[in-house]
Amino acid sequence: MTGQQLTVVHPATGELLDLAGQPTGQLADLLAGCRDYQQQVADFREQVEQEICRRMDRQNSRSAMVGQVRLTVNAQARTEWDLERLRTVLAELVMAGELDPAAAAAVIERPVPKPLPERVNAQAARKLDGHDAVRECSRKVPQRRTVKIERLS
Repeated sequence: MTGQQLTVVHPATGELLDLAGQPTGQLADLLAGCRDYQQQVADFREQVEQEICRRMDRQNSRSAMVGQVRLTVNAQARTEWDLERLRTVLAELVMAGELDPAAAAAVIERPVPKPLPERVNAQAARKLDGHDAVRECSRKVPQRRTVKIERLS
């Protein structure tokens, strides 16, 4: 973007910034500040959500209308099953005649796996780059660029 002007408004200060005119170090500082702010917002949101959950738990409610907003919270816990132990217990109940085999079979299900879509092995395809017909089967597609930033101190 050198030579062009990319003016944005800094959300915290209201200052107009020409990003294209900023040194890379300043842009890195701005990005780090954005990431810090996003983390603060995420932490704040978590605290607000947990307080809403505590209040709704005290009311023994999972949903509520508050003004023009509907609040819905998930359960406090989810159930995890010991699959092998359950399989053994079901078999024992069937053997003891306390449970019908069809009822036991309905408890544990094996979902049908979703087939994975085909994809190109890019490494193998690049080895065929000398063939124009192979190379013409691909195209560059623009994607959103991201920047990884790590605190070193």
